[in-house]
Order: sequence, then C-alpha cells, then structure tokens
Amino acid sequence: MSPFAEGEQLVLRDGTVVALLADVDRDGVICADERAAIVAGSGGGTVGRVAYVRAYGPRAVLTLEVDEAFWQRGLPELLLARLRASAAGVGISTFVMRVRASDVRLLALLREQFAAEEAREGARVDLELPTAAGARTSCTAP
Repeated sequence: MSPFAEGEQLVLRDGTVVALLADVDRDGVICADERAAIVAGSGGGTVGRVAYVRAYGPRAVLTLEVDEAFWQRGLPELLLARLRASAAGVGISTFVMRVRASDVRLLALLREQFAAEEAREGARVDLELPTAAGARTSCTAP
C-alpha cells in the first residue's frame, strides 16, 4: 500500500500547493514493507523526497531531500510525518539517519519535531527517531 494517493496535494504554510508523485525504483516498486518513498512535485519538477529502506528488524534508514525554496514552507515536516505513519503501519518502529554536524537546520527539525535522539562523533551525527508519535528510542550508531 502506498503512503499517499498519486496526485494528492499538500498545502504548505504559505499556501503553496505541491503534488505527491509516485517514486518507482528500479524494481518497479512504489511502496513495500522493505522500502517506501514520497516525492513532492511543483511546477513540473521535484521539490522534495523522503524515503526509507529497511535495515534490519524494525529499523530503517531514512533519507530526506528538500529544495531550499521549500524548506521553510514546511515541506520536510509534512513529508516526514506522512512517511512515519506509513512505516509504522508495516512494523518499522525506528528510523536511523547519519547527518553532517554542520546541518543544524535538519538536526533541529528532527530533534524538535520528531523526538530524534543523537550520538555525535566528530563531524557526523547519528540519529534515531521513532515512527510513532510519542515513542522514544535509545540512540546507537546505525
């Protein structure tokens, strides 16, 4: 089951509308228990993408990419919230992600909005965040 309806529209903080698009991987999969992705499009181009690939057990590696012009409009939060719900529905309890320590905007978003816990090592930060609201994880390097 896909985490969204193809063509579904999201309204961002400033009223901008983006459409959710299918992100078919090389195997022709849109969403499965092992991986899922949500792509946001606007003006004929891709402006954001969030995805996970199950790593082992109930854990999955998270990726998040959002066009600079859409970051402050709330697109990262909307995409990640939608993907979290989808992942929780297929038994994934924890997302893991490695981020540059200099990416303070992403780190703040994941800590403040999604209860991420972190372990810092030099120039990188390993994060864990729960897929269900209110859940907590214990942070270890992925």
